Amino acid sequence: MSRTKALLLDLDGVVYLGPRLLPGVARAIRALRARGLKVLFVTNNGNRSRAGFAHKLTRMGVPCATRELMNAAWAAARWPRRRHPRGTRFYVFGRSGLATELEAVGYHAVTVHTRRDWERFRAAPPRIAGVVVNFDISL
Repeated sequence: MSRTKALLLDLDGVVYLGPRLLPGVARAIRALRARGLKVLFVTNNGNRSRAGFAHKLTRMGVPCATRELMNAAWAAARWPRRRHPRGTRFYVFGRSGLATELEAVGYHAVTVHTRRDWERFRAAPPRIAGVVVNFDISL
């Protein structure tokens, strides 16, 4: 590993399983970082924002900065940048991580979570440029 500069680790099933850190992971990551390797985290899970996942890892005993993590919501929020200016509205179906990441890059996430939200949306629908969808078992 002398030429290796960084490692990308998937989260669920590699670093943790549900709410539990897998045995030996924190010690192994500390050892890798002590050797000068950059340890970055990736997940196809977009239910949380990158900051949300970084907080979860840190709380579990693996210090993690937001910039050290990439997830599906982060990637989805960056994809429209070539076609849509900041301030564009997107209708979001999915957990809060997706809306948070869209808003972090300057878009407006239009979400409907309650009947009151739906009535407000129906009464004066905003101009929507597109729809961004994420896995959500509560839909």
